Amino acid sequence: MKKRILVVADDKTLLEEMGRTLEKEMDVVTVTAVSCDAGIELALQLKPHLIILDASLAGLSDDAVCRRLSRDWETSEVPLLVLVD
Repeated sequence: MKKRILVVADDKTLLEEMGRTLEKEMDVVTVTAVSCDAGIELALQLKPHLIILDASLAGLSDDAVCRRLSRDWETSEVPLLVLVD
């Protein structure tokens, strides 16, 4: 089974480019979300192997997302990469 990477960003171009590159270069499956709430929901459902979060996303702060995911035992060990400008 391929590893899953969840990419959370509100920039559709960024999501498409990152998803395409990750799938091509790393042979993974990417799942995308355009909001923090949707990203958290998908993370809890899918239990991805890595989460990439755009820090400039509207809504919850990246700290709030980290705290929320660390509270759930199924996502507490998932690495979270935060992209900053």
